[in-house]
Amino acid sequence: MLIACLFAVVDHDLHDVPSCKVKETEEKLFVLDNSLRESTVGQLRGHTIENKWKIYEEIKKVGFQDIIVTSFSHMTRVGDTFIRQLAEKGEDFSRFYAFTEFIESIDSRTKIPDTDTIPVGLMKMKELGIRNPIIEADLFYPSIDYKIFNVKRITKLFSQRMQW
Repeated sequence: MLIACLFAVVDHDLHDVPSCKVKETEEKLFVLDNSLRESTVGQLRGHTIENKWKIYEEIKKVGFQDIIVTSFSHMTRVGDTFIRQLAEKGEDFSRFYAFTEFIESIDSRTKIPDTDTIPVGLMKMKELGIRNPIIEADLFYPSIDYKIFNVKRITKLFSQRMQW
């Protein structure tokens, strides 16, 4: 029934799906669209700029407003160029999201993450005007000594990343 409710929300016609009527007044459905972001897992080829624009136009037709636009890395990807084109076109970035890493590097000798260096993804987000980060944090990474980089330090770093 969740799928039926989702399509009803997209069509703005919740009254046609009886089980959605109660939900309409009690809760708002939040959809964070992930169609533009490319996964590198099992991928045969990547998106092109043209693909990204077609996908973006379809997302807008459906009415989704909150969109994950990319996952940043050290390399310049198609997503970086696409976002610059969105800016040139004057698109509203207030509801765009992007994935970024929590930490940039780990000292192999001490097994402590570098907490002073701002991750490349956050730097690119700031440069491009994307204000909604999805911060990816691996909390069971064998190269990190969690006795030293403990919950208190992780929480503090999350706070610093959010304020930045």
